[in-house]
Amino acid sequence: MPAGPFNFTTGAIARAIGAQLVGRDDLPIGSLDPMDRAGPGSLTFIRSPAFAARWAASHAAAALVSRGVEVPGHDPASRALLLVDDADLALIHLLELAAGQNAPVRPEAGVHPGAVVEAGATVE
Repeated sequence: MPAGPFNFTTGAIARAIGAQLVGRDDLPIGSLDPMDRAGPGSLTFIRSPAFAARWAASHAAAALVSRGVEVPGHDPASRALLLVDDADLALIHLLELAAGQNAPVRPEAGVHPGAVVEAGATVE
């Protein structure tokens, strides 16, 4: 299930969460998806050798990877791995960043100078 939409690049994600980037830093990431449903703009995560073994067949652009987990079949010329101490904690941090990025813009309180409001009107 996508947690996005995101609007990050792999390099921006690496900087934001303090990850070591192995691969391309310019890949656009638009969603967070499980490995079996990930596509070219997806970020997924790898926290165990069982997930790492599925990386080569995945279509994800990038993955958060817990340090110490070897990822066979990684091609750094076409995809990216973001190495972190704990992929689960990094995922939480990334979701918090995305939530802030997608927060609705609230208008300033008060009456806009171009508004026409009757002098005796009360607006709650």
